[in-house]
Amino acid sequence: FVLDREEEVTIEKPKLWNIRGYGKPNLYKIKVSLISNGKVVETKTIKYGIRKVELKRSSVVKKGGKFEFHINGKKVFLLGSNWVPIEAIKHIDDERMLKTLDMLVDLNCNCIRVWGGGTYESDLFYEKCDELGILVWQDFMMGCAVYPQVEEFQNRLREEVVHIVKH
Repeated sequence: FVLDREEEVTIEKPKLWNIRGYGKPNLYKIKVSLISNGKVVETKTIKYGIRKVELKRSSVVKKGGKFEFHINGKKVFLLGSNWVPIEAIKHIDDERMLKTLDMLVDLNCNCIRVWGGGTYESDLFYEKCDELGILVWQDFMMGCAVYPQVEEFQNRLREEVVHIVKH
């Protein structure tokens, strides 16, 4: 179908993306084209998984405290590792990165924490994690230091948060 303005799309009975060990990591292929004067100007294809991720927590100090991840309404047990940049030069590490993610699968991992002192990874990294059913716990890159508390910095930080969360 064609949307000529912002419009909501409903998928009846969607096949949900699931974390490894809890079902298939179903992905939808979405193709978006920008058309001007009847001609396709730009086309982008993405894969997208529909899921609901919830963190249910209480005070971990109190007896009976909880810190639980629920995906699509199911409590999941996360098995994973921390991720730090494989190479300092980002554009040459794709092959190594893909092999390393495959090793996580061999270890039966279903989650990876991207460390806040590293870098944001490439689209390929996140796409491969989606395909493999690996949940990404994404730290913000400013997570490991003290930063200025001035309004200008907070505005820049807000822009980064919006960009990364959408990404």
